[in-house]
Amino acid sequence: MRRPPVRLVLAALCVLLLAGCGTASAGQGDGRILRYGADLTPGGGPIFDPVQSSRSLTPNQNSWLDLIFDRLIYRDDDGTLRPGLLTKWEAPDPLTAVLTVREGVRFQDGTPLDAEALRFNWERALAEPTLSKPPDFRAFASMEVVSPLALRLHYKAPVTAYAFNVTFTRSSAFGQIASPTAVRDLGAGLNAAPVGAGPYRFERLDRGALLSVRRWDGYWDPAAQHLDGVDFVQNGRGAPMISALAAGRIDLAPVSLSDIPVVESREGLGTLVKPGNEVLYFQMRLDRPPFSVPGVREALSWAFDRSMVNDVAYAGAGQPTQTMYYPGSPYHSTELEGSPRYDPVRAREMLAAAGYPDGFRIGMLVQNQPVMVAAAEVLQAQLDQIGVEVEINVSPNYINDALAKPDSIMASTVNYSVPDSFLVSKARLGLGYSSAAFDAAYAATLGATDREAEIAANTALQSVEVADKPMLFLAQEPIAVGMRAEVGGVTEVRGDLEGPDLRNASLGPRP
Repeated sequence: MRRPPVRLVLAALCVLLLAGCGTASAGQGDGRILRYGADLTPGGGPIFDPVQSSRSLTPNQNSWLDLIFDRLIYRDDDGTLRPGLLTKWEAPDPLTAVLTVREGVRFQDGTPLDAEALRFNWERALAEPTLSKPPDFRAFASMEVVSPLALRLHYKAPVTAYAFNVTFTRSSAFGQIASPTAVRDLGAGLNAAPVGAGPYRFERLDRGALLSVRRWDGYWDPAAQHLDGVDFVQNGRGAPMISALAAGRIDLAPVSLSDIPVVESREGLGTLVKPGNEVLYFQMRLDRPPFSVPGVREALSWAFDRSMVNDVAYAGAGQPTQTMYYPGSPYHSTELEGSPRYDPVRAREMLAAAGYPDGFRIGMLVQNQPVMVAAAEVLQAQLDQIGVEVEINVSPNYINDALAKPDSIMASTVNYSVPDSFLVSKARLGLGYSSAAFDAAYAATLGATDREAEIAANTALQSVEVADKPMLFLAQEPIAVGMRAEVGGVTEVRGDLEGPDLRNASLGPRP
């Protein structure tokens, strides 16, 4: 993780606070409102009703959903799972999950958050045909309330590991638990007055301008509340965001990689940069030559300089990777590191041995995003060195164009669920990869009933992918936020869609 200048300022600030500078202690608000710069306009603005969440994918949406609804399970950067609204989650067998709800928790309207509240929310979500179902709920069979605080889930396929590690660690869709009373009383009005069990209650939404949440005194963990509220203030990225940070109109905000040097050059500002949840990959059509030839795919794996891809696409702030899980991910296998390395001479020799001494020509479909285009141009230049001519086709309608089965694709996918995303893309795009070993390993990753089995299954999955090379992974994206020196408690920066975790955020004295 990048260690930004702001950490030095924050460390000094903590010393002053401990010396008694008059700021609030944990669990005591002091009237301070954290101001977060966000784009509130995509998709018509924030959506708060869990069953309507598919209508909008607003950047940083989990930052405010976490505050209003909290999370069932907290997942740390290293993959460690910690109790949230659930105190226990168990898989007595691969087709069963038993969830234990934290005792004494209430929603912000006084309704108890219990096993029945979970059942109510999930029955409602399952009945909504337009809501995208994650793998665990696509395999859902039934559920039963065992006791006031215990809910048992039954699945048609082993998917408990996915449920625990992904679905229940999100504060959106199936991980987003709303008050049953509010749902019944408000109906569609839930979007105008959401009621969760998080540390901050919804106060107001001025669409395209401001989203405000305020401290809720009934929260189960008051030690995590260091603020009296958070205002999400409409701001565009780039120069407007940096100007707002520098002027003190906002306290923190997502920034682009190209903006990091600018932010860090301003007095009193710094950045926090961490691996995000998107990994770049190059996918090949395997049902016809040249990529149906294993030796060709092996040759290309030696032709790519992943460090250069990271330097050009991510300004060097990302993480080069050869496998679907980047170094630092809890699922990354160190056993698979080290080969292949960048060696264009060897790549050309391998290409000749595979039957293509003069190379070949291919098309590459690229999503219309600057990072994708930059990475594609790097690969184009590197493949040219081994005699492979690449025509880049930048598409504003990537999914539809991908259905036409191009020769190759430059894209990205979510790293903590790459297997699921990969299999979905395989089925939707029909690029010719078929592997019983991969499918079996993937199924094992979804249904592992303990951590040891989960790590072993993901290692096996990567081993199959490394051997077959249906796609070549390149680099893990970085995510950055800029912040003022008085901001503390923000240590987890997730993907661009999810945003930073603000649950433990705090503010020192403002200048």
